[in-house]
Amino acid sequence: MRKILSSWMLEVCEELKCEQIVHSLAINYVDRFLALTDIKKSQLQLLGAVSLLIASKVRQCHAIHPRALVYYSDYSFTIEEIIVSN
Repeated sequence: MRKILSSWMLEVCEELKCEQIVHSLAINYVDRFLALTDIKKSQLQLLGAVSLLIASKVRQCHAIHPRALVYYSDYSFTIEEIIVSN
């Protein structure tokens, strides 16, 4: 599942023309979080989206908008879920 999540996160980064470091940093956040916490399979994409959002805030001038992450997830979660998780 991690490989599928990583591929999705990379596609999002490529579509939004993020700097390459954003994907790497977001994957690092995912791995570190999963090492400490068990989550449901259904929450994995939300974790990836929140990780991308945080990584983009840290490494880019303009952060990814949560609306874009909801769109690229095919509306698997809401903006409110991202904000509460962030």
